[in-house]
Amino acid sequence: MIVAHENALSRVGIKTIIENSCGKVSVSTVGSFEALVDAIHQRTDSLLIVDVDLPGMSGMTGLGTVLREHHPPRTCLAVPAVSRDLVSRCIAVGALACIDHDHIADEVCDVIAALADGRPYFSRLCGDPAVTPCKTTAALTQQQLNVLHVLAQGKSNKQIGRELGICEGTVKVHLNAAYRALGVVNRVSAVTKLQDLSRTKDAGASAAAVRYHH
Repeated sequence: MIVAHENALSRVGIKTIIENSCGKVSVSTVGSFEALVDAIHQRTDSLLIVDVDLPGMSGMTGLGTVLREHHPPRTCLAVPAVSRDLVSRCIAVGALACIDHDHIADEVCDVIAALADGRPYFSRLCGDPAVTPCKTTAALTQQQLNVLHVLAQGKSNKQIGRELGICEGTVKVHLNAAYRALGVVNRVSAVTKLQDLSRTKDAGASAAAVRYHH
């Protein structure tokens, strides 16, 4: 995987999160469009996460150019804020995925899984505090659910990280994103909301089974 971002700290942060949380993924980083093109030539099978403000790329125009001319297999564009219009433009230039800068830490493993399978992926807007809280557990990423399930056992962030094989800082990132998605502000309310959503899901499944039986 190649991570292309103008900010050195962001490059290191994204690389660390991927290596700590997303399984066995080899990650290299670049800080400019020219370096990205060189890296693509050297590693033609790499998945890409490319910052829209990458120096020398000229935003969407430059991304379209690199996708047309160099044909990297699967690319995700990282942007300040995901919108319907931006998603349409990403698709138009050939990107397979689009992720919000604020959600990278929480969603990057899902992005990688989608890219590896050749599936599109776009950041979930329900994680935005300005949007109505999600009403199903399907709105949470798998890693968020994993963290919440261990949290429900009364374990600390350090214990959660040890059990899931991720660092404590990553646990905090997943928890904060889950809080936003669920519309809650602390651990107790998050667990309570998760249990309520799970009961609602189970009740719906039971009702569907009864209707099918009859």
